[in-house]
Amino acid sequence: MPGQPAVTAVPATPVVRERSIYIDVLRAAAILRVYLNHTLWIGWLTVLYPSMSIMFALGGALAASSVDRRGTSSMVRSRLRRLLVPLWALAAVAVPLLLMHGWRP
Repeated sequence: MPGQPAVTAVPATPVVRERSIYIDVLRAAAILRVYLNHTLWIGWLTVLYPSMSIMFALGGALAASSVDRRGTSSMVRSRLRRLLVPLWALAAVAVPLLLMHGWRP
């Protein structure tokens, strides 16, 4: 219509979240510690750097930030989709193999 300003579509810019270098360093150190413990059998390394508790804390922090970012139902749905499909695939292979080898439930 004449006299009205033209409306132009502006593409939405995605929100880019910065990665936390602190979380990345803690995660890398914990993975390295687990790798060294399993390859070199260094038991005393657990006292120096308890990687399992740090990995649990990091997982909780990342899950909480995911809930804050997307909401609970979206986060749970994406986790179920990502985790249950491989679990069902494993069960589809493992259960027949167990039954063939004499496993009786």
